[in-house]
Amino acid sequence: MMLDESILVDAVQSHALPGWRAGYDWSPGALVALRTALPLPKTMDEALAELKRWTTLRDDRQFVRRAYRQASQHEDVMPEPVLQRMKILADLVQFELVLTNIEDLMKRVSFQMAAGKGQQLSGATGLEAILRDLEAIRQECVIETEDLKTHIRQSTADRAPDQAQATGSKNGGQSTATERRGAVEAILRSSESQKMTLREIASRVGVSPATVLNIRRRMKTTRSI
Repeated sequence: MMLDESILVDAVQSHALPGWRAGYDWSPGALVALRTALPLPKTMDEALAELKRWTTLRDDRQFVRRAYRQASQHEDVMPEPVLQRMKILADLVQFELVLTNIEDLMKRVSFQMAAGKGQQLSGATGLEAILRDLEAIRQECVIETEDLKTHIRQSTADRAPDQAQATGSKNGGQSTATERRGAVEAILRSSESQKMTLREIASRVGVSPATVLNIRRRMKTTRSI
């Protein structure tokens, strides 16, 4: 038995009932013990990774049992606490985790479609989770849009029409959009950018804070910073 298995088994020993057997109804205390015995995943990728680890181990053991024609062919190769932990992980993936990006939502839908073939999740529960996630993603988009609007309004109010060109000439002659973008990227890649605000970077190069924000987001997406 692996270490993580032993941890899960030991965690529920005090909750075991006389004659405890596979399929018995788990008490709330036992379920809490299984959730806390090992750190519960906080992201979709973490939950899928742990679930895959248990599933792979189970498949490997079943293969060995079949290959060697071992006894007790009808008993599961995994301890009951581990099987219940796998159900907890599946619930996290299917509806418990609140998602805020499209990529994770697509993973949820794919998992739900696969689980639906085995009728492990009701359609209503799955749709409720998806609608909740879509609302969370919508709110994130609204917040980002409002932040961008705020930066645009501030830059428009604070900068004269010809300030960008004048500042660009004074700070190294970045007269074209490409040169100014390159200057912003160079600052964002440097260590000093950690201590500078968007407005300070924009003022140094001769662009708007909104432009700096967009360049920083694009660089994070491409992992340039």
